[in-house]
Amino acid sequence: MKPILDEYQLEEFENKIHVAMEFASPVKFTVWEDGFDREYTGMIHRLDPFTKAIYLELENEKGHIIKVKFEDLVAVEGNGVKK
Repeated sequence: MKPILDEYQLEEFENKIHVAMEFASPVKFTVWEDGFDREYTGMIHRLDPFTKAIYLELENEKGHIIKVKFEDLVAVEGNGVKK
């Protein structure tokens, strides 16, 4: 079952995503996929505000970009801080 996040947690995710973009720093996402938590680390390539999707260039696969839905995030780590 996907964890339920409160408004404060979602706001923290947004802040960390924007800081990672502004300073071109890596970010680590924990994403709820098919009933499991999966972790992805990389650089945010772009945000799509209309679909609420984040395009992440994977750290271990340069040039490979995945699409992550904001609603599927369960954790965001950036700048060495986990929330």
